[in-house]
Amino acid sequence: MASSSADQFKALWARLNADPNAQRARKTEPDWVVVQWEPTGVVIIEAHVGDRVSLKRVAEVSWGGASNPEDSTASAGSLLKDRLAALKISTRQAAVIVGRDAVVLRRLELPAVPDHELPDMVRFQAAAKASTPIDRMALDFVPLEAAPDAPRVAVTVTMDAARLRVIQETVAGAGLELAAIGLNATAVAELVSQAASPGSLKGVSLVLLQKGASLELTLLDEGRLAFAHSIRLEATEGAPALQPLQAELSRALMAMSQAHAGSEVSRVFVVPGVQLAPAVHDLLEKRFPGLVQRIDPRDSVQTTSLSGEEQTLALKAGAAIGQLLAAKRSTVPAIDFVNPRKRVEAPDTRKAKMRAYGGGLALLALLGIWMNMNAVSDREQRLADLTAEAATINQDVNSAAGKATRESAQVLKRWKESNPRPLETIEKLAALLPPTSDLILTDVYIKPGKPASAGAEATVSSNIKTLAWAKTQETVIELENRLASGGYNIATPSLPDQNLRDPDYPLLYTLVADQLIPRPAPPKPVPAAPK
Repeated sequence: MASSSADQFKALWARLNADPNAQRARKTEPDWVVVQWEPTGVVIIEAHVGDRVSLKRVAEVSWGGASNPEDSTASAGSLLKDRLAALKISTRQAAVIVGRDAVVLRRLELPAVPDHELPDMVRFQAAAKASTPIDRMALDFVPLEAAPDAPRVAVTVTMDAARLRVIQETVAGAGLELAAIGLNATAVAELVSQAASPGSLKGVSLVLLQKGASLELTLLDEGRLAFAHSIRLEATEGAPALQPLQAELSRALMAMSQAHAGSEVSRVFVVPGVQLAPAVHDLLEKRFPGLVQRIDPRDSVQTTSLSGEEQTLALKAGAAIGQLLAAKRSTVPAIDFVNPRKRVEAPDTRKAKMRAYGGGLALLALLGIWMNMNAVSDREQRLADLTAEAATINQDVNSAAGKATRESAQVLKRWKESNPRPLETIEKLAALLPPTSDLILTDVYIKPGKPASAGAEATVSSNIKTLAWAKTQETVIELENRLASGGYNIATPSLPDQNLRDPDYPLLYTLVADQLIPRPAPPKPVPAAPK
């Protein structure tokens, strides 16, 4: 049973990693360290993920000249490790969030393929269109919704393998266990999905994340990453230049309209940093009146244990907080370079089928044996019952009452066998009579002959007595001859009362005849074999 449960868990883990629409498999430890990776440093959050995400510590680390991970991952890892020790952060499970500048996004239109084949198809298409060999990149993707009869669409996110290796070595040098490498855009989409009202990500949504002097612009299609770009706002005379933002907004909306004709932005979400220039908010309100909503990432988590400085710093960690919310309950497809979506080969079920077939055959064999044993047992029981019944019958038959019953039965049998059938007797007699113009029989009496006894067998089947009215003596002689040849024994005729004579049939006498039982013919002799 334990082995079966382990196999089921492994299959579920693999399916979650392969299914492009499924929530990604995660470790189950409740404590996390999320490192929000920036070119100039990192923002670190330690949190406990339970029924609600609770922030325990928030800190910021800037890379020094000699500790820049691009120059030395060992120095950067050592700096990060010392900082974690100073903050008394003992959690080892870590996730890293990278910005839009660290990755390349590409929109791919793919043939209609099943979900389990989509990872291979995306990787093949990405390799065909990329200028860098695919084995030198880390790749993950987000599948977009498409009509059943339309080509499939996916947004691929790739990161240079060297940059990935820098992150891995730095995190390992800090003594952390890297569990995930996510993307700002999908992490902030998770934050917006859980912070805003239900259904707020329906249709096309625009999300702006402030990161110091730059903005990350993300377009979401039904909550899924469709477009992302990083915009740097250069300050001119104390106010940021908004032309880059306006240009990128137009570019993003043009790309979306090409993908979805007639689509419009339904909501605009702003995740500000420490201080967002009012001109940015005014531009968005002017461009999208009534659709702009400000999202404070601290409202989605517990921050009661943080100091005032950490509370302010948490404003910079909107993407990291979104990653923690996804660890609690993921609602939108995410990017993860540690656990990218992969094809899962169908498990080899031949052995399981063979075991099932073998078990079925064994079950059929046992069923056949059981049915045969039951049939044999039933026959044996029936035979025993018949034997007991026969013994009881034999005992009853051999008793005094049984003998009397047998004798009575024999008498009845002999009487039944000797009892003639009147119609048959009359028909046989009528077949032997002359025509009625010469002879008439009246007052016919038929009675059984004497039955066989113990000492003698029966010879007469019936006795016939009748009055014979004949015209001539020749008719009488003809009748007697016919009866004699037909198996009758004729007694001496007796004359009745002379007053009964009929002028048409002057000869009248009483005919008495016994119908004899025919004797079986003797067996024919078997001819001798020729010599």
